[in-house]
Amino acid sequence: MKNRQIYLFLFVLLLSCGENSDKTANSKEDSTKVVNIPKGTRFEMLCVLKDSIDLMEENLIFNGQKLNQQQMIALKTKISVAKNEYVNQNVGYFKTFPEDSLAPFCLVNLYKFYDRYEIYQKAINSIDTLQLYYPKFPNLSDFMELKAVTLDYYLKPRDTSRIREAYECLLSLPELPDHRKENYLSRLLNLDKDFISQKGN
Repeated sequence: MKNRQIYLFLFVLLLSCGENSDKTANSKEDSTKVVNIPKGTRFEMLCVLKDSIDLMEENLIFNGQKLNQQQMIALKTKISVAKNEYVNQNVGYFKTFPEDSLAPFCLVNLYKFYDRYEIYQKAINSIDTLQLYYPKFPNLSDFMELKAVTLDYYLKPRDTSRIREAYECLLSLPELPDHRKENYLSRLLNLDKDFISQKGN
């Protein structure tokens, strides 16, 4: 029964991108059925939806040259719709069930999604929300480090005040391993250099 719900959701989602405006009402009726699906099943849907995005993107990469223009547009549209739905479903789960043990993993999903597509500011925002709402989340320091590295290396233009704040926040953590403390202190002493410049020296 659970698998039927998951695949029904994906079927409705992926078909909806090809519907025209006179079918909007029917699409809304279908989408309301998803609201009543149990939390655990909803979270599993996110995993299935993510897998479907990966498969469609692989199809685009490896078989894109075999598609005609109409097929290419249709596939790209389905990917775009699925991506938007993946984001919306993660945000919706977090907002609807903030006390649920799976809710912080929705924020992790969002971070990984935005980081993968190089939407770095939104990736950072996801970690900020994770840190704010779930300060006891396992391995939170790892995600805080990812935030610092993203600010330091990937987000352009570099904002040294934000980078400094991120590393200082890490240094304030209790029981921080010595090797990580040394790395953070080293970066603080070389904020005028990016990672490549520092390694070159």
